[in-house]
Amino acid sequence: MDGSSSTGPCMDVFMNNTSNPAEGIRVEHMGLGTASLFNINNTSSSAFTLMAKTNGTGTALVANHIGSSGNIAMLQSGNVNEARCYLN
Repeated sequence: MDGSSSTGPCMDVFMNNTSNPAEGIRVEHMGLGTASLFNINNTSSSAFTLMAKTNGTGTALVANHIGSSGNIAMLQSGNVNEARCYLN
């Protein structure tokens, strides 16, 4: 998809079946790389890169680490680690 000449979204995904419990977008990655990357590549942009919101009663964001080691979350600013959530 090339949104270079568009002023609207490059991709919209709609699930209109209100009783469907499945994910709207699912990425399964069996390799060694990152499963997804959301990146704003415009130094003039003040927009946030990722938003999680709900108007339901469920949690807006879940991070579930099921591996034997590693961080649950790592927050960086300017490529410098600022905060981490560790596994017990």
